[in-house]
Amino acid sequence: MTAATDADGPTGESRAGEGTEGEHAIALIAGELTEEHAFAFGLEDGGLTLPGPEIRVPVGEPVTITLLNVQEFEGPYPHNFVVVADKDQVPPIPLFGAISEGGLDPGERTSLTFTPDAEGSYFYVCTVPGHASDGMWGTFIAE
Repeated sequence: MTAATDADGPTGESRAGEGTEGEHAIALIAGELTEEHAFAFGLEDGGLTLPGPEIRVPVGEPVTITLLNVQEFEGPYPHNFVVVADKDQVPPIPLFGAISEGGLDPGERTSLTFTPDAEGSYFYVCTVPGHASDGMWGTFIAE
């Protein structure tokens, strides 16, 4: 798999790049923004942002999300990735795409491939308690 993204300007929008044939790949990082004292997602080649970058993917085609925990401070602070309909729902109900329920420890990287089966605007969040409410979420659009 080749992790690739196209960042479109200052909005932080990411369209799934081409991986292997018929596969779309996005490389994300997860960690803490120290000045903001907030957990966040970002593109691996672009740094952490609040909220995380908007991700747009095609419906009905495989998407691979690779997540790297770049947490550098006291911890460990695990992070994960789940696509949900409501970023504020506790506990979150995964729709599709879930990386490591308990979370990845600092320095760990993993990938998940899934196929969004419904068009719509969703959210991706970290389900570790307190992380999504602290800013660790982004918009996930299947079109």
